Amino acid sequence: MLSSGNSKAASDLTSIVSQLEGGTRLKMSHKIIPIPGGSTQFEDGPILQVSGNANSPINLSIKYCAAEIVANRPAVYGLIVFSSVLEYRWQEGYLEYEDFAAHKDDYEFGLIEVINSEYIKNIAAKGVRADFSEHRFGEGVDDAEVKHYRLAFDEYGRFDVIALSVSVSEISEGARLAGSHR
Repeated sequence: MLSSGNSKAASDLTSIVSQLEGGTRLKMSHKIIPIPGGSTQFEDGPILQVSGNANSPINLSIKYCAAEIVANRPAVYGLIVFSSVLEYRWQEGYLEYEDFAAHKDDYEFGLIEVINSEYIKNIAAKGVRADFSEHRFGEGVDDAEVKHYRLAFDEYGRFDVIALSVSVSEISEGARLAGSHR
């Protein structure tokens, strides 16, 4: 199991790209987090599970096919679990848009951590704890712990998840998420 807090496991691949677009200089910055299969290209309908209650952190689990299905071979799935989720959203693939120009190119068919996220800055500036100098995301939550993850699937859409951590694992054909029908 990989954790985004472990920089070696999460990836040494941080891409910082500058490009000219319409005379405006845009900067993209994200870190690719390795996932089973290397990408989400084999899945067009992942299985989602949201767990938690009012007195505990919310977790978002996403199971996806991590390799081409081949007869007489066990299927390989990836499981991505976002822990202590503060916000998440999904956009249908054909309706995707970007709220912040700085993140226009922060996109992979896989999992990335968006560095210096405008989404996080926006939440901190507009949230109920915006006037606090620290812990704007809740009591005991250091602002630096909050991460912006993006997970995209071809023909399905993309997730933007603001959470404290993410873990990634590979599971075999027989393993299932509770309540899943796959």
